[in-house]
Amino acid sequence: MSKYEIEPLTHLLEYLFDEIEEGEKLSYIDVQKIFFLTREKLDDDNRIVDLLPVYWYVHGPMSKAVSHALFDAKEKGVIAGTATYSRGAAGGVGQSYVQGEQDAPEVEYDADLRAAESTISTVLEEYYESDDSLSERLEDQVYSTHAPFEFQTYYKFEVQPSITRFARNPTPLTEPPSEIAFRLARAEGKFPSDPGFEECRRAFSRFVSLSETYLDSVDESEKPLAEDFVELADLAWEVFARNLRVHYHDDSYEDNRPDWERKFREGLEDFDLQLRRFENEMKQKDIAEPNRDTGSDPVGVDSAWGRVASSLLEDTD
Repeated sequence: MSKYEIEPLTHLLEYLFDEIEEGEKLSYIDVQKIFFLTREKLDDDNRIVDLLPVYWYVHGPMSKAVSHALFDAKEKGVIAGTATYSRGAAGGVGQSYVQGEQDAPEVEYDADLRAAESTISTVLEEYYESDDSLSERLEDQVYSTHAPFEFQTYYKFEVQPSITRFARNPTPLTEPPSEIAFRLARAEGKFPSDPGFEECRRAFSRFVSLSETYLDSVDESEKPLAEDFVELADLAWEVFARNLRVHYHDDSYEDNRPDWERKFREGLEDFDLQLRRFENEMKQKDIAEPNRDTGSDPVGVDSAWGRVASSLLEDTD
């Protein structure tokens, strides 16, 4: 079915679902993160590490090998899956899984496989010890410890949730627009400056500029274009994730790079189109033009970015 050696991973999936409570579900994203954290804890010479090549994407580190193993385990009845749905640009139709009724096929049971089983148990023990959901704990650990860039953690946990709360909470100023503008400006300061991210950075800066103008227009009585704004923020994350995948993947995915580059370009074009559409909608609602250039000129001290630039020089947390 694939170039990946999935039999040991199918065995480990059976072990994983044996370890959790009977009837408990794990999402596709949860399983990916559990296997990623397992890989990170294993010794480098453990053969299971080589079976789990990773690339970074919208929901964090992903492995096609895990995807194929989940498909294989479901086909064999080792696990059972149901469709799930999450909204937003980073959402979509996914899967959640429960333990199945069949046993996984036998595999060579060696020290490496035993170590992987033990590590899966350790990961589960660490992330069940909290009142937070397993998904939240796994996500927090993966991003705070392993994300290639600080921007990822800050945007995902600080910026996106605040924009969602602002747009979808009936209370007008549950999330003050000025605070969102501040966070967006900080996110711009944290955006990767590495080669290969230049075009994405310019698009993100344009998004921040339009956001500042938009947020300056919001008062306590209404929040025009709020749903459009949150969708644009989600799209900004997805475009960044497509760019990230091009540059942050294990060597075994190098053949995927041209296709990933094409999809990034398509996403960037769509992002530009949506930015233009949002700008036109602001004009129709008599919201002022953006007050700063998004090119290479220095930003003004009165912009949201200018207000936080000095603090960013000292704040590296």
